[in-house]
Amino acid sequence: MIKTICPGCSLGCGLYLEDGGERGLRVWHRKRAPVNAGKLCAFGMCLPQYYGRARMENTVDGKPVTQDEAVSEAAKRLKSIKPEELAFVSVGAATCEELSSLINLCKALGCKNLELGLNAAFKTLPESLHEFLEIGVPLASVERASKLVLFFMEPFSQHPLLARRILKAKKNGAKVFEVAFVGGERGIADETILLDAAALVNSASAEAAEELKKLRERKDVFENALIISEVNPYTDAVLLRELFAVCAECGAMPLLMKPFLTMSAALLQSALAPETKRGSSLLEVFEDERVKGLFLLETDPAGVLLLSERKIQERLSGLELLVEQGAFRTVASELATVTLASDMFFERRGLVVNAEGRVLRNEGTSTTGVEILEGIAGDITGARRSFEDVRNEALKALGLEAVPNEDAVPLRRKEEKVQVEPNELRSGATVAETTRVEDYLLLYRTTPAFWSGQFVKDFVEISVEAARSLKLFRGDKVEISNAEAVTLDFKISEHLPERLIVSEMKLAGVSERLLSPVRLRKKE
Repeated sequence: MIKTICPGCSLGCGLYLEDGGERGLRVWHRKRAPVNAGKLCAFGMCLPQYYGRARMENTVDGKPVTQDEAVSEAAKRLKSIKPEELAFVSVGAATCEELSSLINLCKALGCKNLELGLNAAFKTLPESLHEFLEIGVPLASVERASKLVLFFMEPFSQHPLLARRILKAKKNGAKVFEVAFVGGERGIADETILLDAAALVNSASAEAAEELKKLRERKDVFENALIISEVNPYTDAVLLRELFAVCAECGAMPLLMKPFLTMSAALLQSALAPETKRGSSLLEVFEDERVKGLFLLETDPAGVLLLSERKIQERLSGLELLVEQGAFRTVASELATVTLASDMFFERRGLVVNAEGRVLRNEGTSTTGVEILEGIAGDITGARRSFEDVRNEALKALGLEAVPNEDAVPLRRKEEKVQVEPNELRSGATVAETTRVEDYLLLYRTTPAFWSGQFVKDFVEISVEAARSLKLFRGDKVEISNAEAVTLDFKISEHLPERLIVSEMKLAGVSERLLSPVRLRKKE
């Protein structure tokens, strides 16, 4: 039985996994886990299926090789690409030690294109706000808060174990508000500030600026509140800046959740290579033709990108070099020049940092991931570090001397409040032409299943009015289209505005943004 952490999101819920042999893995609740006290969401309970995916193998040019051969070939081919034409990406479940080794490898090659998930956000915000992206506040602060604002956050779907803390806060007398395009169905908020999704399709438009004034008029809501939201590679820059502007004006505190377990650790450790924070964003890495070589660490492109698999494959097939290191096969594996097989996350020895700054220990025994990365770096520089050396570097990057007790939250922000001129943030948005809204608007609700592609809800939610307009009946299907079309089931939601569609699964080829215009019709 292994004490491990759920890789579903940045909460870092603790659990046990037992290998039952022919019966497969079994989940056991860990009641003393400090983050979740034994509770798990649906994703955590389905971890045996998550870990049951096809495994990565060590290959070179599609042919099976030993790990040492794959490592040697990866080093050789990485050195053949110019540093400015290389990019390194890790957006997923890599340990702190693996991230330190990846950063070390990137620096050894003189490469500055390192994307750990939020470069787009770093480039959007002043440097003084970067630490608010990197680290949150202790989750216990949610329960103690007197006022909470959910900023485009549906906790029951996106971070269920956070919802439990919000409900505790309400029981303790807290007032809960939400800013959203649609009110939460479960009634967690005492009041909802509804914004018009159609006006914010193009968040840099004059219509969007007018709509955002609604937030500035409600200083009573935001004053001294704890504002909870999520930041991900596709977070709208204008809305992110508006959130910080409201915090600065009203003395509010932001808690930014993240969709990937080790993103907080990755961002904190990027201090080892600070120049990369304003490097290429995730989408730029995959779209910039100047990138000739790509190294993926524990990153499934189909999971972290909203692009269709066809587009991803077309781009990856045009690279001169693609090196992929991970536990499972992905859409990139068939196209990879070199693949390097790591053990599954629960099998690894290593540290992670969750959204609140709590350092958690994953108690597997494998150090293969670090050994692979150090082996490549060693072939390049002649110096190969031990796992303990790498761990010490990771701890130093986090500002720690030793591994802390998991009950403590040692990593805290230096700044308690957002101290920046609000107009400095709002003046950064340029007014653009309004996007013509077609029949409907598709809104992605990002969940752990959304990013992993596992256990997704294979239907969309539509309004009562839409169902009536399209004359839909039980058993019918709908077609949603833009550049491409998909056909799927639907669920009617009484809370949705007439022309808003909500999906918790990616619709490949239909929408490459979190909010975009689409066409909706009954599938005949």
